[in-house]
Amino acid sequence: MFENIIGQISTVSTIIKEIKNGTLPHSLLFYGPQFSGKLSAALETARSLSCEYKSAEWGCDCPSCVLNRSLLHPHVLMIGPRYFGTEIVASGEALKRVRRLGTRYLFIRAVRKLTRRFDPLIWEGIDNRATNAAPDIVNIENELDMLNPNIELPKDDALEKSIDSITKLSLKVEKKLATNNIAIQQIRNIALWTHMTSTKGSKIIILENADVMQEASSNSLLKLLEEPPDGTYIILITKKRNSLLPTILSRVRQYPFFMRTKEETDLIIEKIFYEKSGSYESLQEYFDSWKDVASLAFKKASQTFIENIFIEDNRWNDPLLEIDKKLNLFSSRENTKEFISVLIDTLHFVLTNQLIKKENNVLNLPEFFTVERINTLKNIASNSFTDFITLNLKPSLVLKNLLYSMREAVKV
Repeated sequence: MFENIIGQISTVSTIIKEIKNGTLPHSLLFYGPQFSGKLSAALETARSLSCEYKSAEWGCDCPSCVLNRSLLHPHVLMIGPRYFGTEIVASGEALKRVRRLGTRYLFIRAVRKLTRRFDPLIWEGIDNRATNAAPDIVNIENELDMLNPNIELPKDDALEKSIDSITKLSLKVEKKLATNNIAIQQIRNIALWTHMTSTKGSKIIILENADVMQEASSNSLLKLLEEPPDGTYIILITKKRNSLLPTILSRVRQYPFFMRTKEETDLIIEKIFYEKSGSYESLQEYFDSWKDVASLAFKKASQTFIENIFIEDNRWNDPLLEIDKKLNLFSSRENTKEFISVLIDTLHFVLTNQLIKKENNVLNLPEFFTVERINTLKNIASNSFTDFITLNLKPSLVLKNLLYSMREAVKV
């Protein structure tokens, strides 16, 4: 049990002991700072309670553990806001760097922490959010099938393209969630679900950032916390314990989580994300470093595009063909629009910061790539963007003309 949790030894030991002794309460509160492993511990608690062999080892092959490892168990529900995008991007990059079972699960779980918030029963009677997100979630699941832990991973190029596609779709879905509240109807839907007959096993509800609940939602939850149906466990998660109503606090057993030490932080970054940890003082700092790379694939593509402006041979379409393989630019107006927009932003960043030398590690640009030339390229890209939108031009035509115009502009 809990082999995937780093740190929090005292709290985790208490939870394990109570699960084994059958004394774990049905209403729990995991509280502590962000990035202290509260959701990971809640998910591991859910897996341990559901394990059909009772051992709940991480590699357990019982049907419940298999489903829980991939966050597919139908008897585990998650609601509440979270930093989905940054975790998905960071996990996807880890899988690109290291093709291991651990990084595969890391990425799959990061994505489903988001998509499982759209389980239809949670949104019944509220709005069309789950319905609107359904097509994108279907596409995400189709892509995730290629990463199934039981089959061989795709080749490097195909894997990277799949991860980028899943990430882009997930960021789109995240915008549809777009709420910092837990609605009263969600609580009512969950309460109704807990009273439905279950064939076997426990039902676990995880409410992340429970402190964002309005008073009406909190009051609706009280009855469920006080008298949960047999086999039902409710795990509240918060970084602001004092923001919860006293009546909520009085109905849960509280489990503290503490800020990870520098040593624990280093271990998580190195062993889970397979990245050098020395420059990060905390997991907060590590995840913050990913906030500005939500469109990482487009940023990388824009840099590749700019660097290839200076290739003066007959293969001038090659960078576009390579970029199209990753981003499907030629067949997607939306992706082409996003790409040119990011290209403009990249050039603006280089221009305003005067980062035009190779040693700046931003772009591999020639010495003669002056501020004036950067500004010229930015204007060309802006004009291309306007033409693409207003004249409804074909993506392939716009991109080829853009590359040609930029190459002409930088000729010495």
